[in-house]
Amino acid sequence: MNLDKIHNIYFVGAGGIGMSALAKYFLNCGKNVKGYDRHESKITKELEQAGVSMDYDHQSQFGFHDADLIIYTPAVSADRPIRRQLKNTTIPQLKRAEVLGMITSLNKTAAVAGTHGKTTTCAMLAQLIHTVQGSVTAFIGGKSANFNSNFVFDENAEYTVIEADEYDRSFLLLTPYIGIITAVDADHLDIYGSQAEMHRSFHEFADLVKGPLLINDRAAACFKPDREFVTYGFEENADYQITDLRVREGQNIFNINTPGGTLTDLTCSLPGKHNVENAAAAVVLCHLIFPRQTEKIKRGLAAFKGVERRFETIAKSQTGVYIDDYAHHPREISAAVSAAHLMYPGKKVTVIFQPHLFSRTADFMDDFACVLSEPDTTYLLEIYPAREKPIHGISSAVLTEKINEIKAGKAVLISKEEVCKKLKTDQPEVLLTLGAGDIADLREMIKKEVYA
Repeated sequence: MNLDKIHNIYFVGAGGIGMSALAKYFLNCGKNVKGYDRHESKITKELEQAGVSMDYDHQSQFGFHDADLIIYTPAVSADRPIRRQLKNTTIPQLKRAEVLGMITSLNKTAAVAGTHGKTTTCAMLAQLIHTVQGSVTAFIGGKSANFNSNFVFDENAEYTVIEADEYDRSFLLLTPYIGIITAVDADHLDIYGSQAEMHRSFHEFADLVKGPLLINDRAAACFKPDREFVTYGFEENADYQITDLRVREGQNIFNINTPGGTLTDLTCSLPGKHNVENAAAAVVLCHLIFPRQTEKIKRGLAAFKGVERRFETIAKSQTGVYIDDYAHHPREISAAVSAAHLMYPGKKVTVIFQPHLFSRTADFMDDFACVLSEPDTTYLLEIYPAREKPIHGISSAVLTEKINEIKAGKAVLISKEEVCKKLKTDQPEVLLTLGAGDIADLREMIKKEVYA
């Protein structure tokens, strides 16, 4: 399909973070854009302000009939009214990943893949390339504080930075010029069935990368593509080793030993060793493609402000601090809790966690129970189902019981309506709200009622 000949585009699931970036791209290309989502949100309001006509579930008819192309996301389930109506149309329909694949073939694409750290690494990489070259186009899975958006556009940019999503094998439709793989821990087993099958898809992704491929050293230990690649991380055998990590005035300062020398005194404002690894990935990839721009790379990293919902400080008061994070996998939760302890040593950490997907909760029930027994207090919300139907025997109540089997009295199941009341009573020293569902909708309420 020739996208130049497409003029009217309709997005099904336009309120998703990835879909909204794609909608903004086509707006910048001068296309007429309309869209659908289940309900109004902060993202859909932004799209409407940008000129996108939006439809919602309360409508009986949707405005896709004059579209030349319909772009949809599998996150909108087939039983939604919009999807049922679309079964009867002859308008061409493409998945978001297919369209991104077309876009990535237009210029040099830097693709960031991995089961953790994609969004932060992607945002960092976009920031560094923009600092070095003065231009970049980027599709980011979260709102970059530097660009105040999840999408950055420059028609003259040499590089496009994009998240390479492993869900539904979407990243296999991309045309990456350079690539990063941050992690290959088991996830999306509802799609892959096993970690081995997921690794096979990452092997296929690695083969798609035409130029340099950078892999986290821990990921490379259990996943070795049949092609040339370089590694980064804290281990001594990493090709690009992170060394001399220290914390100064709340910032991580570190060096990277490279085959050609040492990059010294790199500064990352985000807490946690996992964010140092994310920063190292962005720095090393930039160093590989811009080897003579070390000072600009260092300056770009020092200026990086973070990404919305990635260990984002929402409020501070005399009694405590409130941080919100997208963590929805056991390893991500553990990293967030560790970062909180590192940033606020000696303080008690309270977690409110909303499990995301019945299938993920089922696949990692014991792992979730283990990591959620680590905070001083854990509150659980009901599972956010997204696209899924309930699974018998899988619930937040069951997870709560398993946590309390590890440490008695550690976890409590609560409703959203109870959150602020509990927090006013507890007055947590450090509060983390974690999850990939609609738990973010509680942020303003918590900030206003608990931390004002």
